[in-house]
Amino acid sequence: MNELMISEQNGQAVVSSRQIADNFEKEHKHVLDSIRDILGSAEKSATPMFYETTYVHPQNKQSYPEYLMNRDGFTLLAMGFTGKEAMEWKIRYIQAFNEMERKLSKPMSQLEVLAQAAQALVEHDKQLKSISERQDKQFQELQGMRDIISLSPNDWRKDVTALLNKMAMTLGGYDHLQFLKSESYKLLDERMGVDVKLRLVNKRRRMAENGVCKSTRDKLNNLDVIGEDKKLIEGYLAIVKEMAIKYGVAA
Repeated sequence: MNELMISEQNGQAVVSSRQIADNFEKEHKHVLDSIRDILGSAEKSATPMFYETTYVHPQNKQSYPEYLMNRDGFTLLAMGFTGKEAMEWKIRYIQAFNEMERKLSKPMSQLEVLAQAAQALVEHDKQLKSISERQDKQFQELQGMRDIISLSPNDWRKDVTALLNKMAMTLGGYDHLQFLKSESYKLLDERMGVDVKLRLVNKRRRMAENGVCKSTRDKLNNLDVIGEDKKLIEGYLAIVKEMAIKYGVAA
């Protein structure tokens, strides 16, 4: 990180223990231990110098403890840091604390107050917009889930085709359509104990024996086989619904 950032907490200039650990090349857990030793030794007198809080790790998204400290807290903590680079960082932090404290002690003009209030309103509007967008997205996903679950066998071929096409587009394009169909037929064979491909072969053979022309036989597909059995229709529709939810598709 190697940044120097002084922020404001309860009207005081503060710096985080994580930044201190990074800049002074310390393990953060060791910095935390040193702060807790200070708090334990100084008891209540040092408490206002440190503010315990948490941060969310960017990789595992878990919360971990950290401390914010004012100038006095920083002074106590950094007192034991030695070396040329440590001295340079101490000086930089002292200068940064001085600058932030000058800003905090300087009365704001009416224009600055208005600008700060306007910025707060902008941030508030952004938060409301973000919340509204998340709620809209959640509603659409929920409605999509309901639509998928409520699909009936009455127009199953059209619904199945539409869902498979949407899944393919979710994965990146219609090139994925064959993969999705293969997955759906494989699941149907496993769950229903059938061999749809073999049934298709047998159906074409019977049609050939009955004199049906080859062009008509070649147009048959797995859906024609599934459509002959009500249980297969219901089973296949259930499988495609599950796949639609799996691939995050809203009907």
